[in-house]
Amino acid sequence: MAREVFLKKLVKDCSKGRSDARRELYELYASRFMGLCYRYAKSVDDAEDIFQDGFIKVFENLHTLKNPDALEAWMKRIFVNEALKFIGRNNTFMMVDYSYAEMRPIEDFGVIDKLAIEDMTAIIRRLPDKMRIAFNMYAIEGYSHAEIAESLNISVGTSKSNLHDARVYIQKEIAKLNIIKCATAHE
Repeated sequence: MAREVFLKKLVKDCSKGRSDARRELYELYASRFMGLCYRYAKSVDDAEDIFQDGFIKVFENLHTLKNPDALEAWMKRIFVNEALKFIGRNNTFMMVDYSYAEMRPIEDFGVIDKLAIEDMTAIIRRLPDKMRIAFNMYAIEGYSHAEIAESLNISVGTSKSNLHDARVYIQKEIAKLNIIKCATAHE
């Protein structure tokens, strides 16, 4: 209950343009949304651009938020949309319709729990754009395939195929990384 009251007051104060409230909102959510931007971007500079655009959009539109309890989900949608706009503006990816592609079974290498966060982040950042976006939106942000398809103007099948391809890529990279780590541990 206290958090609800806190968020309601924070949103109200931010909407009034109070710099102390905006700074507090920023500090409350900066690390979470910088991480989100970093997962979508190809470089730290791109992530910082997306992050800045996202917070500008949040502050410009905070007065439209009807339910302060939904603040974090509302902000997440803004940051994801800003990431997708950034990628689209920079023509860094092209979505391809793989709705009729043959789906191959995915092997479970069972090493994901052994990976450091930095290793997994690096693997995700190396994914081709269409796969990285589908993986981030589905596996990390929790969007459904229908929501991803609508956001990216692709078919649900393409979303599923992009996610499948991302998982296969990630599993292969994890296997390679595990082999390298095992080999260096035995030296």
